[in-house]
Amino acid sequence: MKLPTKSVNACVHDLRWMVGHWQGHYAEGWGEETWNDIHDNIIIGTSRCHNETGLKHTDLTWIIQDKGTVQTVFRRFDSNFRPLEHLAEPICFDLVECHLNHALFYNAGADGDAWMLYQREGDTLIGKFFFGDPKELMHSYEFTLAPLPNHTS
Repeated sequence: MKLPTKSVNACVHDLRWMVGHWQGHYAEGWGEETWNDIHDNIIIGTSRCHNETGLKHTDLTWIIQDKGTVQTVFRRFDSNFRPLEHLAEPICFDLVECHLNHALFYNAGADGDAWMLYQREGDTLIGKFFFGDPKELMHSYEFTLAPLPNHTS
């Protein structure tokens, strides 16, 4: 499978379809993602993954537009919100494909090439993560659109 590696000219508004609160089964348990609406050409997303023992990790992701290109910047934290040692610095991915309800991001990392695919099908957000050559699917998930949690009690 050949996946693109060259940035495309796009706008962060092309990714508005990601905005919402999503929940579902994740690799080792249950997960949720919240993508906030666009503000100043930035979409900020948070995600949490839980397993049978509790919170496994939290991700902070921001999607930014700069000079006609779109990047996602990704940072992972442990259950105490400390950066994971092997991911101490944020990782940047360039948007390399953008169609209606479909976005593919690419990173040429020191450990090899990596891709993140987001796709929306109705009320389902699909995420797939590929690594290396040949492209191996590392993990994927399907989350459904859910109401925002109410934390005012």
